[in-house]
Amino acid sequence: MGSKRTEDDVDPVTLEVLWSRLIRIAEEMGTHLHRTAFSEVVKHAQDFSTAVFSGDGRLLAQGVYTPGHLGCMPHAMAEILDRFPAETWAPGDVVATNDPYIGAGHLTDIYTFEPAFVDGELVGFAVATADYIDIGGSGPGSIAMYASDMYEEGLQLPPVKLRKAGELNEELVATIVENSREPEKVHGDLRAQLGASAVGRDLYCDLVEEYGIDVVDRYVDEIVERSETSMRAAIAELPDGEYSFEERMDGFDEPLPIRVRIVVDGDDLTVDFEGTADQRSGHAINATANFTFAYVLFTIKAAIDPDTPQTGGAVRPISMTAPEGSLVNVRPPAPVSARARLVNHLISTINGALHEAVPESVPACGGQQHVVMAKFTDAGDGRQQILMDGFYGGTGARPTRDGVPAVASGANLQNNPIEVIEAGFPVRVGRYELLGDTAGAGRYRGGTATVRELAFEADAQVQLLAERFEFGSYGLDGGHEGRRGRADLLGADGADRSLSSKERFTARAGDVLRIRTAAGGGYGPPDERDRDAIDADVDDGLLSTERAREVYGVARD
Repeated sequence: MGSKRTEDDVDPVTLEVLWSRLIRIAEEMGTHLHRTAFSEVVKHAQDFSTAVFSGDGRLLAQGVYTPGHLGCMPHAMAEILDRFPAETWAPGDVVATNDPYIGAGHLTDIYTFEPAFVDGELVGFAVATADYIDIGGSGPGSIAMYASDMYEEGLQLPPVKLRKAGELNEELVATIVENSREPEKVHGDLRAQLGASAVGRDLYCDLVEEYGIDVVDRYVDEIVERSETSMRAAIAELPDGEYSFEERMDGFDEPLPIRVRIVVDGDDLTVDFEGTADQRSGHAINATANFTFAYVLFTIKAAIDPDTPQTGGAVRPISMTAPEGSLVNVRPPAPVSARARLVNHLISTINGALHEAVPESVPACGGQQHVVMAKFTDAGDGRQQILMDGFYGGTGARPTRDGVPAVASGANLQNNPIEVIEAGFPVRVGRYELLGDTAGAGRYRGGTATVRELAFEADAQVQLLAERFEFGSYGLDGGHEGRRGRADLLGADGADRSLSSKERFTARAGDVLRIRTAAGGGYGPPDERDRDAIDADVDDGLLSTERAREVYGVARD
């Protein structure tokens, strides 16, 4: 693999065709997984990812899915090849693991690695991951917000052959399934993931058989090199120097700082997290270094080189340092199941630092993802159901346009459809709508907040995992902060109470959980906002006449 090539070897048409084919393989894998999955979190929220690697472990193409999964895949592939060298693989093998220090940072993300063989030669790998609805542990959905260590969070799978030479390890499958509160959904998702892996394997084999391994190897070298060249060129356009920013997480006894220092030196870029809070032993918000780096890569690339397809070459110019034992580089066995609470903070902190270097390329801060985990237990047969309901606030305004509401800009997930929730769980969604007068004002306003009300028709154990209740989404260049989030439990007995952003409680039948998400921050001075845009927001119910007068100085009847 990795044969020597010259410029004369590279035909631009062939290069474009092969690169497009590789991307399509990853996307076809995702389409199969999406259409055949069983759980709401995979089938509807689309919390999964797919990729194609060369036989020597270089990332060639990814589907457009979850950055936390995708950014961890090069590290995961390297770890797997260290433990299972090339000569130990056989056609029909599949290695699986949910090790947070290899994969995407918590136990519910199970990675699978399947080799592709042509004429007896290992030529590539199809890699997939999905977020499983439950694999045991003390918390519903295997997210134990107040776990003291990782052993409370569910079943741990070191890298192991899930399938060997085509023979499925049924005992291992049974172990995974029987450790879940939702065994049917987990079993269905696992089969769907194996099916997606087989799709990627077969399509990659078809590609190699059509062009020949020598041609594919030559163009793989070119693809990886060009993506590295593109990223280095984008970094080189940044002014050399150091750029810093700090954000804070809420819901704890005292705010937890996340500090970033970006160092640009020629065509190399380093992100340093020195000064970030220490890891938590009683809260599962800690992140492994590989997960943190996934969002470093995503944020930097989105800001300075968004158009080049991501390969292993794009990773090389970017490095990360983080204190061991910190919130973003946790030591085992600290709990990590709720590490997604860090996602928007990682993005907004890095963007805040980048704004000093490229103010025209980063948005203001966006509203955090909000997640409700609820466990329902049938009083008759004891059967348990897990609802994982994720929904989103407004994104930050951009340098040239408004932010948008209800978009998972960091996790790249979708909302669960209300019809799916109501058909599958003893829950009714009373409201799901945009909230006016919440967007951060500016020349371009942030995305508006949303409100979602869940009316429980049966008792449930509930965890609320949210952010930006105490510290809102910052604006940039004179833009205002977005409205902060809030949650209330409206009791069926008439007793209401306000909730913190990190809360565990029992909801009784008849209770209503109302969650108002955070809104996005604004960009630029509000007095520079276009009058037509203000009028449109008033007409659409996103801005009251009183607030239009207060923040924009515009009088409306």
